[in-house]
Amino acid sequence: MRVKAIIVSLVLTWGYGSAAYAFEAAGGEFLAKKSCAAVQSIKKGGNPGRVKLRVDERYPVTGLNKPNGTYVQLKVAGARPESRWVKRNCGTLNPGPVEPVVEQYVLALSWQPAFCETKPDKTECKTQTSGRFDADHFALHGLWPQPKGNVFCGVSADDRSHAEQGKWDKLPDPDLSAETRARLSEAMPGTASNLQRHEFTKHGTCFPGNADLYFRVSLALLEQINVSRLRDLMATHIGATVSSEDIKGEFEQDFGAGAGAALDVHCVDDQNSHRTLISEIRVNLKGTLMQATKLQDVLDHSTRGAGDCSKGIVDPVGLN
Repeated sequence: MRVKAIIVSLVLTWGYGSAAYAFEAAGGEFLAKKSCAAVQSIKKGGNPGRVKLRVDERYPVTGLNKPNGTYVQLKVAGARPESRWVKRNCGTLNPGPVEPVVEQYVLALSWQPAFCETKPDKTECKTQTSGRFDADHFALHGLWPQPKGNVFCGVSADDRSHAEQGKWDKLPDPDLSAETRARLSEAMPGTASNLQRHEFTKHGTCFPGNADLYFRVSLALLEQINVSRLRDLMATHIGATVSSEDIKGEFEQDFGAGAGAALDVHCVDDQNSHRTLISEIRVNLKGTLMQATKLQDVLDHSTRGAGDCSKGIVDPVGLN
């Protein structure tokens, strides 16, 4: 089946109270006329590898900072990362067709009590109560650009090492608005262990936007599931067993016939009580993601069979 390409057009806000920059997808090529620095970010700069354009060399264009903008995003072969920004007056922009982009993601949502059965020493698990949000709602684990190896985009070797070794307190804290940070502290209890630093460093750096947008989009998708019949099924069956088919069936009640094909159900074995617990659902997505995106519009029904259990217990708060 032929998949329609989706063109990215995002509105981003960088920093607290700073001016808004609109990312405008663009195509064609850029002919360098000056040896300008090719930076990683318009706002923050940064030039890993000290990359400069070569005079009279042509570079493929991927975007502008706004319609008819003063900055051009282009690809510099061999640079890490290869996506860079230069001032438009560094050369000549020769517009062309926009390269089609099909974005794919996995939205990973945890059932936190089950997670805490296996990680009881985590701060967020020691402090969990029956009245807290994550006791009967799905919690945000992460939003993962695909394919699976699409991680650590433009991340330093030190930060990658810290992320992989679990030294999340040593990772940069994502630049978030006060509102986003407050919402995230509820919906992602793992922030108590700096999960947000790990998720942005590993996955968010590969998302077409800044940290605040990455988490706002993730939260908007999570909220759609947490007001659905699927969440109601979990909340009303705490302590009971539910099947993957039940979960997918309730998901389809809100998100359309066949939507269950986009859903993977994962379980964990609690060695202490010899129980199989529903630990996570992962939703396969395809398309451009924005805050206003309706989940049913971006479900990827083509990915099947990645779940690892047929049924499990909906775990209550507390070690059992």
